[in-house]
Amino acid sequence: MLNVMQATLPYCFLYLISLLFYIPAYAQSSQAQCYTRLQDTQQQIEQCRALLRWPAGNTAEITSEQQADTALKLAELYTSSGHFEQASQVLTALQYRDNVLSAEQKIQLLRRQGILSYRQGQRPQALRLFSQAVLAARINDNPLLLAMTLSDTGTAYLAMTQYAEAIDHYRESLALKEQHQASASSQAVTLNNIGTVFRKLADWTQAEHYLSRAIQFYQQDNNNNQASHSQEELSLVFLQQGDNAKAIAMLQQALAYFQTTANQHAELRVTLLLADAALNHPDIAAAARWLKQAEQLELQLGPSDQSVMLKLQLGRLLQQQGHYQQAEAILNQGQQLATSQQATETHLQLLRALVDNAVTFKQWHSALQYQQQLTRAQLTQHQDNFAEALAQQRSQLEYEQQQKAIGLLSKDNEIKALQISVQRNQLFMLLSAGSLLLLLLTLLWYWQQRKRQRARQRLEAELAWHARQFADLGASHSSLKAAFGQLKLAIMIFNNKQQLIFINDACCHLFALPTSAFSSLLLSHFISPQNDRFWQLWNNDEPVEHEFLRQQCLQLGQQQYQLDFSVSMLAREEPLTLLVLSAASQATGLSYAALMPQASFSQMLVDLLLSSLTAWEESTNSSRIELAEQSGIWRVSIDDGRIRTRSLDRYLSVKTLPKHPRWREVLRTAHFVLAQCPLPTATQQQLVSKLDGVTAYIRAQSLL
Repeated sequence: MLNVMQATLPYCFLYLISLLFYIPAYAQSSQAQCYTRLQDTQQQIEQCRALLRWPAGNTAEITSEQQADTALKLAELYTSSGHFEQASQVLTALQYRDNVLSAEQKIQLLRRQGILSYRQGQRPQALRLFSQAVLAARINDNPLLLAMTLSDTGTAYLAMTQYAEAIDHYRESLALKEQHQASASSQAVTLNNIGTVFRKLADWTQAEHYLSRAIQFYQQDNNNNQASHSQEELSLVFLQQGDNAKAIAMLQQALAYFQTTANQHAELRVTLLLADAALNHPDIAAAARWLKQAEQLELQLGPSDQSVMLKLQLGRLLQQQGHYQQAEAILNQGQQLATSQQATETHLQLLRALVDNAVTFKQWHSALQYQQQLTRAQLTQHQDNFAEALAQQRSQLEYEQQQKAIGLLSKDNEIKALQISVQRNQLFMLLSAGSLLLLLLTLLWYWQQRKRQRARQRLEAELAWHARQFADLGASHSSLKAAFGQLKLAIMIFNNKQQLIFINDACCHLFALPTSAFSSLLLSHFISPQNDRFWQLWNNDEPVEHEFLRQQCLQLGQQQYQLDFSVSMLAREEPLTLLVLSAASQATGLSYAALMPQASFSQMLVDLLLSSLTAWEESTNSSRIELAEQSGIWRVSIDDGRIRTRSLDRYLSVKTLPKHPRWREVLRTAHFVLAQCPLPTATQQQLVSKLDGVTAYIRAQSLL
């Protein structure tokens, strides 16, 4: 058993592989058979249903565009074969899958629905559907599809005997096909339709022109079948004009083609037209021959829509052969058949033939009866035509009213949409205004914050400036140290709050204590509060000069001191109290001169200016005249033709120095030389030292 299975396994595998190849091939074959026109329409329908996988008699959901194409083809097959209910089911299934269909498929769906309504005799409904398809095709911008829908609409107008509208639509369709180079057969269809309209309008020239062009285009495209049908249509034009020879020649060409294709139904139709042409000639022998051939074809085909026409032509032949009763009998049979088939136009032709038959054989009573029947039939036909036209007008009016209602509803929807849009815009504007207001408030708040910050910065800058000014205007420790730090006398300086702000090194040596030991001492610790005279002057901010307090007892730490004080109140930068201390054993009578350096200020100024001139001359190899001119500090004058510097020369000797010397010019001269001249290091240090000495002297003077 295992060996059998092993032997059959390769064959099974090969079968599965072949099945995989067969399934796509079978699907492609089924699709080709579904879309290709076959002799058996039912087989084509079955192949289409197999592609859709629809069970017999049922429809299923359509999920793709390919399935939609197959369903549209199936609806076309059902409509052409007369299965209107099945076609309606398929189209309904497509209508409810609008989200699956492409734009072109939606237009094809409208066309198929219109063709189904047309085949069911619902001409106004068909016209509405075709008009919707035309509008959709215009929006879709598909010229060839638009041409097709225009042709459908023209056919609906033709059936409703609105020939002018039919011609307009046909001509627009033809223009689109010519412009976009549609196939010759496609153009020939529209040409044939236009020719048919002109034939019904009895415009034989235009009818012959368009039908001849249609035949030419069909033959150019090797579409001989449709060319033969157009030849039939053209032969009717020739028959109406009484040109039987051309009509017979054209019909014989069509008959020859239908005989080669074994199209017996078309062969029967053309044979009856040939018989009609022979009877109109009249050529009784030819008519008898053609009708005999037609009877043989009918026997093969069975009863058809041409059976009534065969009865009519046989009755006319018997009439021309002189057989009144036989002609009457066969015409009556044809009348009954026309009534059963609802062939109204052929029924009227049969009644006319009965009247002509009775009149020919002078059967006046029968002629009167048939004439009355003809009159009633014509009246009924006119009434039916009027009722149909009225129904069409009413339907058209209802459709227009519906369209107006739809238009009004659309307008209402547009108004509502506009109102919603306006509300949205208003809300957007409100939100935008709110956002803008919020942004403006934010910017305003930010601006206010920046403004406050700048104001605060300005205020802080002003406070800092005032603080610097206060510090600059007040007596700083560094300035006091520069002025009194190197003096040999013990000096203390107090501010207007009695706080000790400066003590020099000599004072610390006097008490043999560090500077920190004096930090918490006040002026009242040194000058007793019982000294009413001094404190009264001090509290009233009155000047105190050379106030000597002798043998003042003072206790610092654990030691007692007895000292002499010299008190002076200075009002230079801020109110200061200068206290000079000395031991009681030293000489009294302290003066301001004791606070100054030993070298005179005048000599210091002269030495500084002489040193500056020497440094200038050595560095620049120029005289003091160039110094005065370049610095712009000293005045240069001309005396007896000689350039002199009288003001500068006065500062070169203590004897010629003014009583109140302008020491700023001397200082500026020293600074100018230091800034402009590249001096040796020793010379520069010497000049800077003398400049610092004069500056310290001037600062000390400013504090006294």
